[in-house]
Amino acid sequence: MFALPLRPAEAAANLRFFEELGHWMNFWLPATTDSSDALVNAFQQIGLSTARGFAWSTLDEPVKHGLGRAIQAGSQIVDAAWASTGETTNGWKYRSTRSRVDVPGTISLYEQRWRNRRSALNSAIS
Repeated sequence: MFALPLRPAEAAANLRFFEELGHWMNFWLPATTDSSDALVNAFQQIGLSTARGFAWSTLDEPVKHGLGRAIQAGSQIVDAAWASTGETTNGWKYRSTRSRVDVPGTISLYEQRWRNRRSALNSAIS
């Protein structure tokens, strides 16, 4: 299994998710993604970029506070979505429906949700 050596944490505990995300963006994505991908470009407003990782020290306090709240809200959203998806049997989560990816001319529910979220994020940032 491949893993990068861990870096010492620099950001406050409530911002470490973004620090790790920035670290992995920097490692896996080419630096040109900052300008060639609209979503990644929008992340620069919260200090995230493929070239620099997470520049938390450049953010003002209200933005840092908002990002900390976003982590809590995001975790609650994911937990709620997970709890309401599929059925649990012996501790394992199952989905009884199939994805529509294999049907020509259609997109999966996951892809549609991703497009909707990306559109909402772009609208909120604009």
